[in-house]
Amino acid sequence: MEWSLPLLTISASTAVSSIGLLLIKRSIEQAFDRRLEVHKAALQGSLDKQRIDFEATVKQRVETFLADEAADREYKLEARKRLHLAIGPIRFQLLLACRDLAGRIEAHGTRKRWPITINNYYGRSTLSRFLRPLALAELAEREIAFFDFSVDSGAVDLIRFKRRAFAIFTGPHLVKGHPSVNWEDEEQHIFYDNLARAAAAFIVQPSDAPARCMRADEWERALGCRETLDATASVLNLFARFSPEATPLFWARLIAYALLCNDYVNSHGKAAGFEKRALPLSILLKASGDRTILSNLDEYERRCNFVLSGAL
Repeated sequence: MEWSLPLLTISASTAVSSIGLLLIKRSIEQAFDRRLEVHKAALQGSLDKQRIDFEATVKQRVETFLADEAADREYKLEARKRLHLAIGPIRFQLLLACRDLAGRIEAHGTRKRWPITINNYYGRSTLSRFLRPLALAELAEREIAFFDFSVDSGAVDLIRFKRRAFAIFTGPHLVKGHPSVNWEDEEQHIFYDNLARAAAAFIVQPSDAPARCMRADEWERALGCRETLDATASVLNLFARFSPEATPLFWARLIAYALLCNDYVNSHGKAAGFEKRALPLSILLKASGDRTILSNLDEYERRCNFVLSGAL
Protein backbone atom coordinates (compact mmCIF):
# COMPACT_ATOMS: atom_id res chain seq x y z
CA MET A 1 0.00 0.00 0.00
CA GLU A 2 1.17 3.48 -0.96
CA TRP A 3 0.21 4.99 2.48
CA SER A 4 2.33 2.58 4.57
CA LEU A 5 5.68 4.21 3.62
CA PRO A 6 4.92 7.63 5.11
CA LEU A 7 3.74 5.92 8.28
CA LEU A 8 6.97 4.03 8.59
CA THR A 9 8.88 7.25 8.00
CA ILE A 10 6.92 9.05 10.69
CA SER A 11 7.39 6.18 13.14
CA ALA A 12 11.12 6.11 12.50
CA SER A 13 11.36 9.86 12.94
CA THR A 14 9.41 9.69 16.19
CA ALA A 15 11.64 6.92 17.48
CA VAL A 16 14.75 8.89 16.59
CA SER A 17 13.36 11.95 18.36
CA SER A 18 12.53 9.92 21.47
CA ILE A 19 15.98 8.42 21.56
CA GLY A 20 17.47 11.86 21.12
CA LEU A 21 15.40 13.22 23.99
CA LEU A 22 16.44 10.32 26.19
CA LEU A 23 20.10 10.88 25.33
CA ILE A 24 19.80 14.60 26.05
CA LYS A 25 17.97 13.90 29.33
CA ARG A 26 20.58 11.36 30.35
CA SER A 27 23.37 13.74 29.40
CA ILE A 28 21.78 16.49 31.48
CA GLU A 29 21.28 14.13 34.39
CA GLN A 30 24.88 12.95 34.18
CA ALA A 31 26.13 16.54 34.05
CA PHE A 32 23.92 17.43 37.03
CA ASP A 33 25.15 14.40 38.93
CA ARG A 34 28.76 15.36 38.19
CA ARG A 35 28.16 18.93 39.37
CA LEU A 36 26.30 17.63 42.40
CA GLU A 37 29.19 15.37 43.31
CA VAL A 38 31.64 18.24 42.84
CA HIS A 39 29.45 20.46 45.05
CA LYS A 40 29.08 17.72 47.66
CA ALA A 41 32.81 17.19 47.66
CA ALA A 42 33.39 20.92 48.10
CA LEU A 43 30.84 21.06 50.94
CA GLN A 44 32.36 18.02 52.62
CA GLY A 45 35.82 19.55 52.31
CA SER A 46 34.54 22.79 53.85
CA LEU A 47 32.80 20.89 56.64
CA ASP A 48 35.90 18.84 57.32
CA LYS A 49 37.98 22.00 57.51
CA GLN A 50 35.48 23.65 59.85
CA ARG A 51 35.36 20.51 62.01
CA ILE A 52 39.14 20.35 62.19
CA ASP A 53 39.35 24.06 63.02
CA PHE A 54 36.58 23.73 65.64
CA GLU A 55 38.20 20.69 67.25
CA ALA A 56 41.54 22.49 67.31
CA THR A 57 39.96 25.56 68.91
CA VAL A 58 38.11 23.46 71.49
CA LYS A 59 41.24 21.47 72.26
CA GLN A 60 43.26 24.65 72.68
CA ARG A 61 40.64 26.20 74.98
CA VAL A 62 40.32 23.02 77.04
CA GLU A 63 44.09 22.71 77.37
CA THR A 64 44.35 26.38 78.32
CA PHE A 65 41.53 26.03 80.87
CA LEU A 66 43.06 22.90 82.38
CA ALA A 67 46.49 24.54 82.49
CA ASP A 68 45.03 27.63 84.18
CA GLU A 69 43.15 25.46 86.68
CA ALA A 70 46.27 23.45 87.43
CA ALA A 71 48.34 26.61 87.86
CA ASP A 72 45.65 28.11 90.09
CA ARG A 73 45.49 24.96 92.24
CA GLU A 74 49.27 24.87 92.53
CA TYR A 75 49.39 28.58 93.42
CA LYS A 76 46.70 28.24 96.08
CA LEU A 77 48.32 25.12 97.51
CA GLU A 78 51.69 26.83 97.81
CA ALA A 79 50.07 29.98 99.20
CA ARG A 80 48.22 27.93 101.82
CA LYS A 81 51.46 26.19 102.78
CA ARG A 82 53.25 29.50 103.23
CA LEU A 83 50.33 30.92 105.22
CA HIS A 84 50.19 27.83 107.42
CA LEU A 85 53.89 28.10 108.19
CA ALA A 86 53.52 31.81 108.94
CA ILE A 87 50.34 31.91 111.00
CA GLY A 88 49.55 28.32 111.93
CA PRO A 89 51.04 28.60 115.44
CA ILE A 90 49.42 32.03 115.92
CA ARG A 91 45.98 30.56 115.28
CA PHE A 92 46.31 28.04 118.11
CA GLN A 93 47.78 30.64 120.45
CA LEU A 94 44.86 32.92 119.66
CA LEU A 95 42.40 30.17 120.58
CA LEU A 96 44.07 29.83 123.97
CA ALA A 97 44.25 33.58 124.48
CA CYS A 98 40.59 34.08 123.53
CA ARG A 99 39.48 31.32 125.86
CA ASP A 100 41.44 32.85 128.74
CA LEU A 101 40.15 36.38 128.12
CA ALA A 102 36.52 35.29 127.84
CA GLY A 103 36.84 33.26 131.03
CA ARG A 104 38.40 36.16 132.93
CA ILE A 105 35.70 38.65 131.89
CA GLU A 106 32.93 36.20 132.74
CA ALA A 107 34.49 35.56 136.15
CA HIS A 108 34.94 39.29 136.78
CA GLY A 109 31.25 39.88 136.16
CA THR A 110 29.88 36.92 138.11
CA ARG A 111 32.30 36.30 141.00
CA LYS A 112 34.42 38.18 143.50
CA ARG A 113 36.40 41.02 141.92
CA TRP A 114 39.82 42.45 142.58
CA PRO A 115 41.31 45.75 141.39
CA ILE A 116 43.02 45.58 138.00
CA THR A 117 46.32 47.39 138.48
CA ILE A 118 49.94 46.50 137.90
CA ASN A 119 50.44 46.39 141.68
CA ASN A 120 48.72 43.03 142.15
CA TYR A 121 48.91 39.66 140.46
CA TYR A 122 45.25 39.65 139.39
CA GLY A 123 45.66 43.00 137.70
CA ARG A 124 48.84 42.07 135.85
CA SER A 125 47.29 38.77 134.77
CA THR A 126 44.09 40.44 133.55
CA LEU A 127 46.04 43.07 131.62
CA SER A 128 48.08 40.30 130.00
CA ARG A 129 44.91 38.44 129.02
CA PHE A 130 43.43 41.65 127.65
CA LEU A 131 46.42 42.45 125.44
CA ARG A 132 47.37 38.97 124.24
CA PRO A 133 44.53 38.42 121.69
CA LEU A 134 45.10 41.91 120.29
CA ALA A 135 48.84 41.33 120.01
CA LEU A 136 48.38 37.94 118.36
CA ALA A 137 45.97 39.44 115.85
CA GLU A 138 48.54 42.15 115.17
CA LEU A 139 51.23 39.51 114.63
CA ALA A 140 48.96 37.59 112.27
CA GLU A 141 48.24 40.72 110.25
CA ARG A 142 51.96 41.44 109.93
CA GLU A 143 52.60 37.94 108.58
CA ILE A 144 49.57 37.87 106.31
CA ALA A 145 50.65 41.15 104.71
CA PHE A 146 53.36 39.23 102.82
CA PHE A 147 51.00 36.58 101.43
CA ASP A 148 47.77 36.23 99.48
CA PHE A 149 45.44 35.61 102.40
CA SER A 150 42.41 35.31 100.10
CA VAL A 151 43.28 31.62 99.56
CA ASP A 152 42.55 30.83 103.20
CA SER A 153 39.29 31.84 104.87
CA GLY A 154 40.89 31.26 108.26
CA ALA A 155 43.44 33.98 107.52
CA VAL A 156 40.64 36.36 106.61
CA ASP A 157 38.99 35.53 109.94
CA LEU A 158 42.14 36.65 111.76
CA ILE A 159 42.02 40.02 110.03
CA ARG A 160 38.30 40.26 110.74
CA PHE A 161 38.92 39.45 114.42
CA LYS A 162 41.42 42.27 114.76
CA ARG A 163 39.18 44.81 113.02
CA ARG A 164 36.23 43.93 115.23
CA ALA A 165 38.27 43.91 118.44
CA PHE A 166 39.70 47.35 117.77
CA ALA A 167 36.27 48.66 116.78
CA ILE A 168 34.88 47.48 120.12
CA PHE A 169 37.24 49.68 122.16
CA THR A 170 37.55 52.63 119.81
CA GLY A 171 34.19 52.93 118.04
CA PRO A 172 30.76 54.35 118.86
CA HIS A 173 28.43 51.45 118.06
CA LEU A 174 28.20 49.96 121.54
CA VAL A 175 27.75 53.22 123.41
CA LYS A 176 25.93 55.62 121.08
CA GLY A 177 23.16 57.53 122.80
CA HIS A 178 24.46 56.91 126.32
CA PRO A 179 24.60 60.09 128.45
CA SER A 180 28.09 59.27 129.78
CA VAL A 181 29.79 59.15 126.39
CA ASN A 182 32.88 61.39 126.20
CA TRP A 183 35.01 61.26 123.08
CA GLU A 184 37.43 63.97 124.16
CA ASP A 185 39.20 61.89 126.80
CA GLU A 186 39.86 58.19 127.25
CA GLU A 187 37.38 57.83 130.07
CA GLN A 188 35.61 54.73 128.79
CA HIS A 189 37.21 54.08 125.44
CA ILE A 190 40.75 53.93 124.00
CA PHE A 191 42.01 55.93 121.07
CA TYR A 192 42.84 53.63 118.15
CA ASP A 193 46.53 54.49 117.91
CA ASN A 194 46.98 54.12 121.66
CA LEU A 195 45.39 50.69 121.57
CA ALA A 196 47.64 49.71 118.65
CA ARG A 197 50.71 50.89 120.60
CA ALA A 198 49.67 48.87 123.64
CA ALA A 199 49.16 45.72 121.55
CA ALA A 200 52.52 46.21 119.83
CA ALA A 201 54.22 46.66 123.22
CA PHE A 202 53.14 43.13 124.14
CA ILE A 203 55.15 41.76 121.19
CA VAL A 204 58.84 40.89 121.47
CA GLN A 205 61.26 40.40 118.59
CA PRO A 206 64.07 37.95 119.46
CA SER A 207 67.21 38.32 117.39
CA ASP A 208 67.21 34.67 116.37
CA ALA A 209 63.48 33.87 116.11
CA PRO A 210 60.19 35.23 114.75
CA ALA A 211 58.29 37.91 116.66
CA ARG A 212 55.99 36.57 119.37
CA CYS A 213 53.91 37.63 122.36
CA MET A 214 55.48 38.07 125.77
CA ARG A 215 55.55 35.23 128.24
CA ALA A 216 54.26 35.82 131.76
CA ASP A 217 57.73 36.44 133.19
CA GLU A 218 58.60 38.83 130.36
CA TRP A 219 55.39 40.77 130.99
CA GLU A 220 56.24 41.07 134.70
CA ARG A 221 59.67 42.51 133.84
CA ALA A 222 58.31 44.73 131.08
CA LEU A 223 55.98 46.47 133.53
CA GLY A 224 59.08 47.77 135.26
CA CYS A 225 60.28 49.34 132.02
CA ARG A 226 59.40 52.96 131.28
CA GLU A 227 59.03 52.25 127.55
CA THR A 228 56.35 49.60 128.18
CA LEU A 229 54.55 51.79 130.71
CA ASP A 230 54.44 54.67 128.23
CA ALA A 231 53.20 52.47 125.38
CA THR A 232 50.45 50.90 127.49
CA ALA A 233 49.57 54.00 129.51
CA SER A 234 46.07 54.42 128.06
CA VAL A 235 45.17 50.80 128.86
CA LEU A 236 46.77 50.85 132.32
CA ASN A 237 45.11 54.12 133.32
CA LEU A 238 41.67 53.01 132.17
CA PHE A 239 41.89 49.69 133.99
CA ALA A 240 43.24 51.37 137.13
CA ARG A 241 39.95 53.20 137.61
CA PHE A 242 37.78 50.47 136.11
CA SER A 243 34.89 48.63 137.68
CA PRO A 244 31.62 47.54 136.07
CA GLU A 245 29.78 50.15 138.14
CA ALA A 246 32.25 53.04 137.82
CA THR A 247 32.90 52.64 134.08
CA PRO A 248 29.82 50.84 132.70
CA LEU A 249 30.55 51.72 129.07
CA PHE A 250 34.06 50.28 129.23
CA TRP A 251 32.54 47.25 130.95
CA ALA A 252 30.12 46.88 128.02
CA ARG A 253 33.12 47.03 125.68
CA LEU A 254 34.89 44.32 127.67
CA ILE A 255 31.79 42.14 127.52
CA ALA A 256 31.60 42.56 123.73
CA TYR A 257 35.32 41.74 123.51
CA ALA A 258 34.76 38.58 125.58
CA LEU A 259 31.84 37.69 123.31
CA LEU A 260 34.05 38.14 120.23
CA CYS A 261 36.79 35.97 121.74
CA ASN A 262 34.32 33.31 122.80
CA ASP A 263 32.81 33.26 119.31
CA TYR A 264 36.27 32.81 117.78
CA VAL A 265 36.88 29.77 119.99
CA ASN A 266 33.44 28.35 119.22
CA SER A 267 33.95 28.85 115.47
CA HIS A 268 37.56 27.66 115.12
CA GLY A 269 38.38 25.58 118.18
CA LYS A 270 36.36 22.40 117.64
CA ALA A 271 39.05 20.67 115.56
CA ALA A 272 41.61 21.45 118.28
CA GLY A 273 39.42 20.07 121.05
CA PHE A 274 38.00 23.30 122.47
CA GLU A 275 34.50 23.01 123.83
CA LYS A 276 31.73 25.38 122.85
CA ARG A 277 30.66 27.80 125.55
CA ALA A 278 28.00 30.48 125.91
CA LEU A 279 28.54 33.65 127.91
CA PRO A 280 25.76 34.90 130.24
CA LEU A 281 25.44 38.15 128.33
CA SER A 282 22.42 39.50 130.20
CA ILE A 283 23.92 38.74 133.63
CA LEU A 284 27.20 40.42 132.70
CA LEU A 285 25.48 43.58 131.45
CA LYS A 286 23.37 43.76 134.59
CA ALA A 287 26.55 43.76 136.67
CA SER A 288 27.12 47.37 135.54
CA GLY A 289 24.14 48.58 137.57
CA ASP A 290 23.89 51.37 135.01
CA ARG A 291 20.38 52.81 134.70
CA THR A 292 20.59 53.38 130.93
CA ILE A 293 21.94 49.92 130.21
CA LEU A 294 19.44 48.20 132.53
CA SER A 295 16.48 50.02 131.04
CA ASN A 296 17.63 49.13 127.51
CA LEU A 297 19.05 45.69 128.19
CA ASP A 298 17.75 44.07 124.99
CA GLU A 299 19.30 46.84 122.90
CA TYR A 300 22.70 46.51 124.56
CA GLU A 301 22.58 42.75 124.12
CA ARG A 302 21.82 43.32 120.44
CA ARG A 303 24.74 45.73 120.14
CA CYS A 304 27.12 43.28 121.77
CA ASN A 305 26.00 40.50 119.43
CA PHE A 306 26.29 42.82 116.43
CA VAL A 307 30.09 42.98 116.82
CA LEU A 308 30.20 39.35 115.66
CA SER A 309 28.94 40.37 112.22
CA GLY A 310 30.88 43.56 111.59
CA ALA A 311 32.46 43.83 108.14
CA LEU A 312 36.14 44.23 107.38
